[in-house]
Amino acid sequence: MLWKNAKRVALLVEEDVRRVREYALTVITIDKHNRPHVRHHQGKAGLSVIAVVGPGMFQGRTYGEAVLLEVGVSRGRPYSEANRPVETVHRGEHRQIPKRRKWFFLTEEQYRAVAPVLFRIIREMTRARVGKWKRGVPGRPAKIYRSVTRYSHRRHKLETRRELVAVMNGARFSVAYVDRPLMADTLWAENALSQVPRSKILRTARMLGLLTSRYRPSKRTGYKQSRRTFGKGFWKLQFAQTAKKLIARLLPHERIRLTQEIEGNGGNGKKPPVRFFRDRILEAIGRPNRVFSLALNGVLSEPEERVGGTYIRVVAKNGRYMTIEVHPQPIERPQRTEPDWIVDDKTILLHGVVPSVSDIGALPDEVPF
Repeated sequence: MLWKNAKRVALLVEEDVRRVREYALTVITIDKHNRPHVRHHQGKAGLSVIAVVGPGMFQGRTYGEAVLLEVGVSRGRPYSEANRPVETVHRGEHRQIPKRRKWFFLTEEQYRAVAPVLFRIIREMTRARVGKWKRGVPGRPAKIYRSVTRYSHRRHKLETRRELVAVMNGARFSVAYVDRPLMADTLWAENALSQVPRSKILRTARMLGLLTSRYRPSKRTGYKQSRRTFGKGFWKLQFAQTAKKLIARLLPHERIRLTQEIEGNGGNGKKPPVRFFRDRILEAIGRPNRVFSLALNGVLSEPEERVGGTYIRVVAKNGRYMTIEVHPQPIERPQRTEPDWIVDDKTILLHGVVPSVSDIGALPDEVPF
């Protein structure tokens, strides 16, 4: 959309900057020399975002101050409308804060200057938030029931069961798709600083290979059930439907990495993870998501200097942004555990050992056995 009224545009840009400075949780201001200055909001903030304000260009005109970037904190969403805290709303004022217009973008020089500060603030917010938790932190993991999928070699199929696992939680942030350099660094950090995403892709590829290996060709009869396998009813087969469900759990960038893993030759003399019906599996994965593909291939040089020790995991994809989880230490896979016995606010770990008669007598009557 081409705005012809320059005064109207200037007023709208100024209004967005005023709202961000007044209500945003943290504001990073960049001057004309690309030097960042950080200011934190005192009291309850109406916008749970980290905003970047600095000079920008829109439709050939340069503006001294504009909203260049927003990162959502917790339930806050970048560039989205929000509600002010009730105690900060006076009589006759509107509680709702309108959306900010995404007309401006960080230049490469501006992003390289502000990114280290931005990731440092994210790490500080994560440590401050996670430090208040009683569970889900190092030394005190949260124990929840989660669906775990494993391949049964005896039944030749995937089995899903609910198991009690110990997990580590992290603070959540949201990154908009339009802020591509930040999105690229986020995806790079997830893959480079954590082994969990890589192992997830390898496990998925291995499960797909095990599912399809049941119909591998033999020297005498060739492919088993060849008519059903190569006919139009291929996706009606049970193992094909299971493979589709397994792929449907992946996020767009994980599907891109899974495609790269399947199309590779295994490397280091290893066999490829999926040897049979590779075309069918790639058909189920589908075409790569354009936004995530551009972000994966558009990482600027020296990302480790900008990201630092920020341990990130992408947990959800939404319409205009993706939700990430930041951990204060390297992310580990959820570990299987046993239920705890809670007695007078004390935890007794039995680790699957049957309690003795004396132990049973010491436990309260309301503890179920």
